[in-house]
Amino acid sequence: MTHAPRFAGLRKVSGFTIVVVASTLVGFIATAILFRRVGGEEWANMLVGQVVAGLAVIFVLFGWGATGAAMIAGSPVAQRPALYLQSLRVRSVLFLIVTPIAAVVATLITRGDLTGGVLATLTYLIPGLAASWYFVGEGKPRRLVLFDALPGLLGTFAGAIAVLITAQMWTYLVCQAAGYAAAVVISGIVIRRDAGDESLEPPLHWRAALSGQRHAILTTATSGLYVALPYLAVSLFIRPFADVYGLADRTLKYANVAFSPVLQYFQGWVAAVGEDTRARARTAGRLALLLGVIGGVGLALLMPPFTLLLSGGQASVSYSVAVPLGVAFAAICVSAVVGLACLAALGHTRELAVSTVLGAAIGAPLILLAAWSGELFFVATALAVSEAIVATYQVLALRRVLRDPRGADVTV
Repeated sequence: MTHAPRFAGLRKVSGFTIVVVASTLVGFIATAILFRRVGGEEWANMLVGQVVAGLAVIFVLFGWGATGAAMIAGSPVAQRPALYLQSLRVRSVLFLIVTPIAAVVATLITRGDLTGGVLATLTYLIPGLAASWYFVGEGKPRRLVLFDALPGLLGTFAGAIAVLITAQMWTYLVCQAAGYAAAVVISGIVIRRDAGDESLEPPLHWRAALSGQRHAILTTATSGLYVALPYLAVSLFIRPFADVYGLADRTLKYANVAFSPVLQYFQGWVAAVGEDTRARARTAGRLALLLGVIGGVGLALLMPPFTLLLSGGQASVSYSVAVPLGVAFAAICVSAVVGLACLAALGHTRELAVSTVLGAAIGAPLILLAAWSGELFFVATALAVSEAIVATYQVLALRRVLRDPRGADVTV
């Protein structure tokens, strides 16, 4: 009986891992099919729309994607649906505002490619309305799988089949968009059904709702900037290498997805109601350092052969690019757990904002200069520097928080 909590935690991680394994496998198959059927150039244009949407979706999520899971985990069960429905109202308005702006930006970067610009941007902004962070905060991976992940995976799978048959990128994106939209609708219905009388409470004024997310949105917006900037800068300044760096960027994204079950578990575990949050944050912070080293070394070693396989032998990322991206991923792992699980649960979201602003202020100019130099190695190194700055600041911030006189003098 004493091991029940441990086994429960392992079951939750296993449940979240199902989502990761399935999405990674489907995404890998889809990318391989796209690269072969539509060609590297059109795939690279689609990736531009995806990257722009990845940056723009931050303003749709408005911080709920970063701190929402910890907020839900730390809230009474009866209040959770109302918190989600409030966020959905706000995010729906933001979606309508952000989408046309992002589509224009992507179309300009792709030099008028409407598929890679407008359609790709719309498709990858829809998940900003989804409920994945809510289900993570609940600690219920089964609901995450059934109501959020599965519709999106089916849409991606259908899109891969469609492009395999038609060799047309737009068929892939339309199927994906339909899957993502279905996930939003299904999740909303399920959560609304859970709400009961709580949903009848007057919603917060939109200004109050947005104000409560100001630190979280600043954090995610600035971090999203220097995460999206490398590929966009390569597309602008070193366009002949856009497909190669796109493969590196895609592999880094897969690594982030692979790490997400660990982050999702820690977000719910550290902030769980009735537990010693400070002690759990200390443990999670220490484990984050170990996991970062393991993840960074693994990515650096596996990226070249993986990208060669992903492209069907048409392109590959060299170790000169893979190694600094491995360093970047190690820092991402550390800052994800320390920032989004530990500092967020302890109520120090301001530290997240400061760290990411600092990282972006130093990293963004470095990334642009690196792309202007024409060397992919410098681009990858600039990203690694940005992520290392963020991770270092957050680790030091967590040490300071945990040494506060109100709690035990502990270190990470």
